[in-house]
Amino acid sequence: MAASRPTNSPSYTRGDWKHFAKFGALIAAVAGTLIVGAVLQTDDVRLDGSPPAGFVEFVETPQPAAGDEPAAELDDGHALEPAGHLDEGEPAFAEVPVLDELARRADADSRRMEQASGWTLQFMMACDPANVRPRMQSLGDEADFYILPTFFDDRPCFRVCWGIYPSREAARAARALPASLLAVTDTPQPVPVEQALR
Repeated sequence: MAASRPTNSPSYTRGDWKHFAKFGALIAAVAGTLIVGAVLQTDDVRLDGSPPAGFVEFVETPQPAAGDEPAAELDDGHALEPAGHLDEGEPAFAEVPVLDELARRADADSRRMEQASGWTLQFMMACDPANVRPRMQSLGDEADFYILPTFFDDRPCFRVCWGIYPSREAARAARALPASLLAVTDTPQPVPVEQALR
């Protein structure tokens, strides 16, 4: 008597194997596309190696050793005050120990922008005042220039913005932008005014 096949095991025909092969090829194509997309992704890094829009490298300011009182002096003679303790709750930005001139400007610009609605162009967010001061020095008198206070990881930081626009599309279409801001990024991010004020 001839050996018989078990009745509960599947038997595949030549047509079934063709379907399996097509399905396998489809899975391989999708996986390949995902891998190539991940390698070539340009959202975070540009092909020319430059950083993405609004990127600013955070540079830590050296903290004085215990018992050292003198504040670090910047090139222009202004002193950077040593960091102090922040109380519970959200303090007024001017109370955070940063350059007085920059903090005053940020507070004034916040009050000025609170009167507006719409969109603004954010060129950068920086936690080191040394990254913001050159823009303030070159554009300080411009009515469309804003330095806005914000916090990042409980650190006082600044948003550097330009203009008030009625819509996101109008902000994206803006062409008359200052060279000193375009040196930071040539693709500023449109941000709602209420978000920029947070």
